[in-house]
Amino acid sequence: MPTPPSARLVRPRRWLTCSLLVLAATTACGGGDPSTSAPPAPTPPPPPALTGATASVNALTLTAGQSGSLTITATVAAGATATFALVSANTAVATVSGSAGQYTITAVSPGSTTLTAQISAAGPALASATRTLDIPVTVVAPVAVTLTPGTLALRPGGSGVLTVAISGGSPTPTVQACTSGNVAVATTALSGSACTVTAVGPGSATITAAASTGQSAQATVSVAAESAITALTVAPASPALTIGQQLTLVPSVTRASSTVDVTYGFRAVGTAASVSASGVVTALTAGSTDITVTARGSGGGFVAAELTTTIRVTVSAAISSITIEPGALSLARGLAAQATAVLRNAAGAILTDQAVQWSSSDTSVARVDANGLVASGRTGSAVLEAISGGVRGSATVTVTAPPPNAACRLPSRTGSVSFGFPRNSARLRSTGTVRATVLFVDFSDAPATRTTQSVLDIIQPTAGAFFAAQSYGAMSLVLEPQQRWLRMSKPSTQYGWPSNVTFEAHRLLLQEAADLAAPFTDMSAADLLVVMTNPDAGAITFGPAFTPNTGSGIRVPGRATTIDNATNSARDLRTWGGLWLSHEMGHLLSLPDLYDYAPPTPAQTHLHVGEWSIMGLISGRGGEFTAFERWQLGWLADEQLVCAPASTSLVSLTPITQAGGTKAVLVPLSATSALVVESRRATGFDARLPQTGALTYLIDTQVASGRGTMRVLPMADTDLAKLTRVLAPGQSVTLGGASITLVSRTDGSDVVRVVRP
Repeated sequence: MPTPPSARLVRPRRWLTCSLLVLAATTACGGGDPSTSAPPAPTPPPPPALTGATASVNALTLTAGQSGSLTITATVAAGATATFALVSANTAVATVSGSAGQYTITAVSPGSTTLTAQISAAGPALASATRTLDIPVTVVAPVAVTLTPGTLALRPGGSGVLTVAISGGSPTPTVQACTSGNVAVATTALSGSACTVTAVGPGSATITAAASTGQSAQATVSVAAESAITALTVAPASPALTIGQQLTLVPSVTRASSTVDVTYGFRAVGTAASVSASGVVTALTAGSTDITVTARGSGGGFVAAELTTTIRVTVSAAISSITIEPGALSLARGLAAQATAVLRNAAGAILTDQAVQWSSSDTSVARVDANGLVASGRTGSAVLEAISGGVRGSATVTVTAPPPNAACRLPSRTGSVSFGFPRNSARLRSTGTVRATVLFVDFSDAPATRTTQSVLDIIQPTAGAFFAAQSYGAMSLVLEPQQRWLRMSKPSTQYGWPSNVTFEAHRLLLQEAADLAAPFTDMSAADLLVVMTNPDAGAITFGPAFTPNTGSGIRVPGRATTIDNATNSARDLRTWGGLWLSHEMGHLLSLPDLYDYAPPTPAQTHLHVGEWSIMGLISGRGGEFTAFERWQLGWLADEQLVCAPASTSLVSLTPITQAGGTKAVLVPLSATSALVVESRRATGFDARLPQTGALTYLIDTQVASGRGTMRVLPMADTDLAKLTRVLAPGQSVTLGGASITLVSRTDGSDVVRVVRP
């Protein structure tokens, strides 16, 4: 609020007078005695102790591993003392040592940092002062020279390129030279970073590449003392002539270079034939003559060489006729026989050691190899022909229907899944279209996190492809999935797995899955039921086949009969993949397990068949069904198997993975057992086989599934793979008085000799 005017009128005037006096004369008011002396003069500031500081360089550039000097100079007033401190902002790049303004800077690794110098000075009657200097430091990599490759092998006249690379330094130096330490061995020419080395003569030389800063690198060049020629061959290698015939020998060598000159010489030792200077051989008389062929090569800077080889010329009397024995050959389909060509001269004498070429007029009826071994094919007739010296002989081969093999149709003795005939009528049909309803179930304690499609993709298309191949197209598996997860009524731990899976427990799980799907799934035409349990449900450990008797299977709406062939997957699906279903469907088709349920030791589960047949080991490398399994399933006709008669027979087998032809020979040993031999090749589901040939095994239909109803021969319980048990040509296996020997093997067949007492 403003002061009222009356208050300003009564303010004393003395205050104003004193204030004016104070301003005019600086004389105190208020009763003190006035001073008569002048005020003291102000004290001047002391001079600075530090008047200047400099560094010997404004910046440093060093090479890693090197050191540099740095001097810090301070300008100080008289009587002042200066102190110095120098630090590196990044000691990984550069470090500092020294004191009192004299420092050594050591470059550690490429990079940049800043050196900060602090200079302080102080002294009596002086003002202390501090100055800071920043000196940037750059560290570059040391100069490095490389010459690649480090070694170079050349032959005389050849050349190669060494590449010179230079790194480090600032700036990076240039390539100054590339020189040879021995110009009699190699010379050099430098163009940019490429050092071209030209081989002059045998030996070794050191090539040195140098940078403009003096650093260098070396490489070694070796020039071989290469032979002018190598590898002398002569064609034909074993000529056979008749008296009066001629042929020209054709020698050849491998030349080190087209510049090499080669000459040949010929010399005959013996009277049966002569040879000219140009290599023309003339047959003179029956017998043999050795001809030495010499090749001499030189030139082109290579070491002159002489090579020698000797061939034998066989001379016989002229062939007048060829007769094939037997002259008329009759074979049952699947069997083989040996034909012999008998060569005679005009006097009727038999000629030996003559080359003979064999052929057949119809290889689909009969094939003949280079040794006259005849293998039968389809029924019919064909003409064999033997040719030697321009003379021909022929014989007729007739292939007839195979003999009955009833003695080899071993009876089934051990139940629903077993070897033998007839096949259990309750089991899945093996031909035509087989329809499989596929359901997906999970559990409250193991809810599915995968999609049904991802689980279905584990078994398809593998299973379908497997049965199409094994049946030679006779069976087509069609999967019909119901694409939704069905929640089972109980936790996965309450269905009996893994230790109490009874027939009834298994049936109840499958039946419950079918009941859950029934309201929206038509299973009236299903041939089998496949229940895919959540593969992440740990309690359901394995997925067995369900093979009830007729009428004891799974009941579903819309059909009068039960589904009597079913299976469910389990956690082991993650191990076996799509071949799990192939194995379990093998059971549904009636086939037994070939591994052992109760081996002598736990490690010998596969002591009977090892990795042969998917029924022996799902992941086995010999995963094809055997010939006996395919025969039992109707995929091989009776005439494709030979039941060996009580004698010696030759049988030609085609590989099991190929359609058509004879697939196995059986040798019955008793009313329920037989030896079987078939041809296996690394194709199809046998593609991973490490060894191929004739596989021999024993079938005994009175031995139950999982107890050794099939055994690979020769038996070896310690060999748990048995993949090397196949026979090589000349090898044999014997059992029960019968023996089987592999006579010959080609890509398309195995010929075996079977001896049955």
